[in-house]
Amino acid sequence: MGINATLIGQMITFLILVFITLKFIWPPLIKTLRERRETIATGLAASEQAHHELEIAKKRAKEVLLEAKSQAAIVIEQANLRAHQIEESAREEARQIAIRIKKQAEDEATRSCLEAREALMTEIAGFVIAGTEKLIKHHINPETNKALLAEIINH
Repeated sequence: MGINATLIGQMITFLILVFITLKFIWPPLIKTLRERRETIATGLAASEQAHHELEIAKKRAKEVLLEAKSQAAIVIEQANLRAHQIEESAREEARQIAIRIKKQAEDEATRSCLEAREALMTEIAGFVIAGTEKLIKHHINPETNKALLAEIINH
């Protein structure tokens, strides 16, 4: 087979097609592919950054949760301590009130006893005077009666 004009025409056409492709089609195609590669790389980098930030956020959330649990435990402990203090304070206050009520009752009992004793002494003194009057059959005037009664009560 020999080289003829058709083959040379086909080669020239092929070279023109390669030149046009390299000059006008290939650069925008490469540019588009590079832009696409950069967009994908940026997206992957952003994805990696987001993944890294997610891991950091998870760690921070765990730390915050542990700190919150710790603070909650401290608050609960303080509340329990305060409740115990209030309970002890209420017990002490109740003891003081009980002591005061007991003291008032004792004072009231002592006063009632003294009043009863005084009334009894007055009554006994009256009986003694009445008995003495009957024994001696002598009338004593009221002023002397009161003086004698006061003397008997004081002894």
